[in-house]
Amino acid sequence: MSFEIKGKKFDAAPPLMAVPVMGATVEEVNEGMVEAAESIADVVEWRADYFPILTANGFDAERVSDILSDSAEILKDKVFIVTLRSKMQGGEFDGTERDALEFLDFVASSGKADLLDFEYCTFSENRSIIKKIHAKGQKIIASHHDFSGTPDMEVMHHLLYRMATAGSEIVKLAVMPNDNKDLLNLLSVTDEFHSDFPDTPIITMSMGEKGMLSRISGEFFGSALSFASLAQASAPGQLSLADLKDSLEMIHRYRNK
Repeated sequence: MSFEIKGKKFDAAPPLMAVPVMGATVEEVNEGMVEAAESIADVVEWRADYFPILTANGFDAERVSDILSDSAEILKDKVFIVTLRSKMQGGEFDGTERDALEFLDFVASSGKADLLDFEYCTFSENRSIIKKIHAKGQKIIASHHDFSGTPDMEVMHHLLYRMATAGSEIVKLAVMPNDNKDLLNLLSVTDEFHSDFPDTPIITMSMGEKGMLSRISGEFFGSALSFASLAQASAPGQLSLADLKDSLEMIHRYRNK
C-alpha cells in the first residue's frame, strides 16, 4: 500500500523531489517558500534550525506560528516538512533537548505541517514521545544523520528497524561515505529494508561527492525521495533541483523503454 500526502506518493517510482528553505528571518523564509512553491519540487522542507526559534525570552511561539501559517498557505499543493536539525546531527540548532521537544510539540499542535522530522536520538529511549506527537494527528519522519562516516551495515539495519517499529510513517537515514564500499552498503541496506518493510517509505542518501550517485539512483533500491537545492544546499552533495530533474528524467526515459 502506497503512502500518500496531497496526491504525492512516497513509493520510489519515481522518487519525489524535495527542496529545503533555510531563511534566518521571517521575510527570508517566506521568500524561500514562495520560490519553492513555484518550483517543480514535490516537497518543501522548512529547516527551522536556521531560524532563531529561541530568543533571550525563550521559545518564540509567535514568529514560529506566523511562519507555519504562512508556509502552509503558500504550500497548499506541496508536501510541507518541518525539520529542526541539531548540531549533533549536522544541523544548526544548539538548544537543549527540552527546547527541541517544545518546538516539535508546538508544530504538531499547530496542525500546519504535513510531516515533522523527528531525530531518532530524541526518542530512542522514550517512545512515548512518538505516541504523544501522533495523538495530535501529526505524521512523522524518523531520521538519523551521520556526517562523520557510514556505520556498519548491521548498525544501519538496526537504526532503520528501530525507527520503523517506533511507529513513524517514514524513516530517513543519511550517512557520509569514505569510499565506494560505503555507498554500496547504504544502497544494499536500503534495498533490504524496502523488501522487509514495503509499507514503510524509506529515504536514504549517501552524502558528499562520493555519495552523489545515491541521490539519482536511490529509487532502484527503494528510496522514495531525493533532496535537491534551490538557493542553498542543506547537505553536501545535493544537486540543484534542475539537475536532479534532468537526471531522473533521463533514467526514466531509458528505464521505461
